[in-house]
Amino acid sequence: MKNVLEDLDFFEIECLRKVSQNVRSCIEIVKPDPKIRKISLKFQDSNFIPMDICSKFLKNLSIFYQKTWDGYSVNRTSFDGPCDLSKIFLSDFEQILKNQRVPIELLDIQGSNEQFMDIVLGNCSSKFFGRVQVQNLSLQRLTDCQVFQILQFIDSKFLETITIMDAVKSFNLDDFSKLDQWKMAKLLTIEGFSISTPIQNLDIFNFSKMDIKVSDISMEDIIHLKAKFLESATISMLGQAPLGHIKSVSIAEKVKRILICLGFYTLSDPLEQEYESATEFQEDFQKVLNQRDTVLQEFKVRCDQQDSNVIELLSKQSKIPTEKVTLEVANSRQAMQIFPILDAGPLKSIDLKLKNDSQLWDDQRLIQVWRDKEGLEMEIILEELIKENMDFLKKILTNSRIFRKISIYFEKIDLGQFNKLFGPPSGILENSEIRKNRISREEHLRIYRDLVRNRIQFSQEPMEQRIVSALEVFSNSTILGNVAKFLDGIDMQSLRKVCKDLRFGLDSLKLDPKFQQISIDIREPGQVTVSYNDQKPITYREFDSNESYQSKKQF
Repeated sequence: MKNVLEDLDFFEIECLRKVSQNVRSCIEIVKPDPKIRKISLKFQDSNFIPMDICSKFLKNLSIFYQKTWDGYSVNRTSFDGPCDLSKIFLSDFEQILKNQRVPIELLDIQGSNEQFMDIVLGNCSSKFFGRVQVQNLSLQRLTDCQVFQILQFIDSKFLETITIMDAVKSFNLDDFSKLDQWKMAKLLTIEGFSISTPIQNLDIFNFSKMDIKVSDISMEDIIHLKAKFLESATISMLGQAPLGHIKSVSIAEKVKRILICLGFYTLSDPLEQEYESATEFQEDFQKVLNQRDTVLQEFKVRCDQQDSNVIELLSKQSKIPTEKVTLEVANSRQAMQIFPILDAGPLKSIDLKLKNDSQLWDDQRLIQVWRDKEGLEMEIILEELIKENMDFLKKILTNSRIFRKISIYFEKIDLGQFNKLFGPPSGILENSEIRKNRISREEHLRIYRDLVRNRIQFSQEPMEQRIVSALEVFSNSTILGNVAKFLDGIDMQSLRKVCKDLRFGLDSLKLDPKFQQISIDIREPGQVTVSYNDQKPITYREFDSNESYQSKKQF
């Protein structure tokens, strides 16, 4: 079940929960991550709450909560009885986010109905305080008190940007500096209105970038702002930057100039510094390495020149710990100067672009550099995949376990030579021009040939350890048939709604729903009630003339 849930988005997981009690209990144990990226909420009408969700696999899903004359509906599914729409929405919202493991990229909340927004915030559970992990928060048409309340629900460790737009009343920022969320965020934008807090009373100097409109500003205010910002560490240049929190380093060599760009965990924008002297660059770069507290996420070097001063300087450095290295260099010789200075321990992937060279390095030199490393991934971009490169790839993949996967993008290739060395393709995938084969002499090596995008991928992993995805499992009609044997007709219909692959698989099997009794009640005008095998009835109700009958309660 864990493998199945990894390939499902938030909505498909919720559908799967409705298949049966056992499936629902299993999902509660696994606690799958819904992988939500963006959420947009609108509180403009007390009788209608729309919510838009974007996840890793789902571009956009709209959910509508609406009051009806006899209860409420959620996406046309009706429920009878009195209700508080805000409490129903908040209960679902908590259920949606409770297993979210990574911060949401964007939470967008739009108000305008002040009274209803106050009711919603009043009904929010104390469980939310400091729990909602959000990177970027956008708030529109709210009061200062409402913005203050919402900020308290956000986890301050992940919040990077705060955007406040079109406030409905005079906006006062006096108390906001007390919040950790306000102190930790790095970018503040206030649009469409002016703030009432005097400029010299503003506590906003923890932000690295701001855009705020005020009704008036004096010369004393300008002098005050200048003095405060000059004191702020968040806007200092490279020499005073928080080097202990570096996330990435990018170095580019241009004509008589060297540009270094540093990304930080604690700053929303990178810092750049340009050097005309190689000596000054070397001193600052050494300072960056010495004061760094964590492993870099990415180390990038870009150089167009055959004779590079930067490459020579970097080749003399001590080990650089990074998870990913990106090299855009003139030739493979320059790449081999950089590889030995990389700390092999944390290194996971390499992106290499050779601009003026199609010749890769000798495999023995590379094995010597990373002789104790396993499981690396590499992407290579070059003009032509020549015979010498093919020989190198064959040796490095069959004689060592340094690389788990190598992907090569090319402009030209000698397919005859490639087939001679690796064997002809043994299978064809969805597109007739996309083929794959596996070298029979090395069972651990598979080759994917994607000729549409001029790519060849070599994957090296033990076949017995290969993880089978959920879609591969359910594409097997025997497995799906064995699962479906334990389901009745209603459960089958619920399972069909999980995803397209399951729907096609079940339809092709043409399984017996095992209905022994069907009861149809059409006594009520505009309404049909159906029950199967004495199970709970399903009601179809007509909403308007332009819509088909809709189910009162989903399967």
